[in-house]
Amino acid sequence: TIRDCLKAFILLIPEISVHREKMAIAATKGFSTETDLADYLVKKGIAFRDSHETVGKIVQYAIQSNCLLSEIQLEVFQSFSKLIDNGIYEILSLEGSLNSRTSYGGTSPSNIEVAIKEAKQRLFDVSV
Repeated sequence: TIRDCLKAFILLIPEISVHREKMAIAATKGFSTETDLADYLVKKGIAFRDSHETVGKIVQYAIQSNCLLSEIQLEVFQSFSKLIDNGIYEILSLEGSLNSRTSYGGTSPSNIEVAIKEAKQRLFDVSV
């Protein structure tokens, strides 16, 4: 049944219209990169529990200031942790967030390509 449903879904894919700009804008709303910020601080040497607490305070600041994480000034970030530098803005970008997820099942473009190939092989028993 699942295989038949997926085959039917494949017929629908050409009819889907994607609005990339709207999707990109929607993906940057909220605090979806807060985990990336926590990981960034851990890589800088902060224990995860402390990183998590710091990120919570930064998110609280962003909510109170009605801004996105990527809109916070560097000096404000540094008031929460002196280890934060200008590189934080790459981490907080949509591309930076996606590219950082390289473990199995992650969102990096190279992982997605591998997952698509594997799925095609499993579904259709053909080599890709």
